[in-house]
Amino acid sequence: MHPIKVSLHDTLLYLHTEPKGVRPVDHYEVTDFGLYVARPFQNHPRIQSWEAHLIPRLGLQVNVFHYFEGHKASHDFYLDIMRIERKGHQWCTEDYYLDLLVFQGSHVQMLDTDEYLHAVQDGTLSADQASFALMTAHKTMNELGAFGYDLDAWLASEGIELFWKQRELVGQ
Repeated sequence: MHPIKVSLHDTLLYLHTEPKGVRPVDHYEVTDFGLYVARPFQNHPRIQSWEAHLIPRLGLQVNVFHYFEGHKASHDFYLDIMRIERKGHQWCTEDYYLDLLVFQGSHVQMLDTDEYLHAVQDGTLSADQASFALMTAHKTMNELGAFGYDLDAWLASEGIELFWKQRELVGQ
């Protein structure tokens, strides 16, 4: 069992500090609804780069991964359930284990419930954190279902329009 993953995005220094180290970031952009980030992956056998939108009021980080040739994901979006807090030019995230795979227009799949349950049982997640994670995951799944599993349509109803700068460059 691993502890809660805490990450720090420093939009002044263009650095993403995560449990595995400090990573340089190519692009940060503060939006009306959160923070956009794009950075290369380092030493990963399949993933070349990553883009994400941190959306504090929804408790979500929406991820798109860009793969090396010959590799591809079956899902369209990977959603992390997390608390996101902005402190000036720094954005801090706490990942609460539960993740959602969105298969655009088809379905959503929840991942890592075993990790979540272990974290609840051993006290890694407080009651408040566990409740936040579970309620956020269920609300997100319900909203996606109500919009035909169309992430863009659901987020548009919330006044959120995502953009993907690297996706446009690599043609994905």
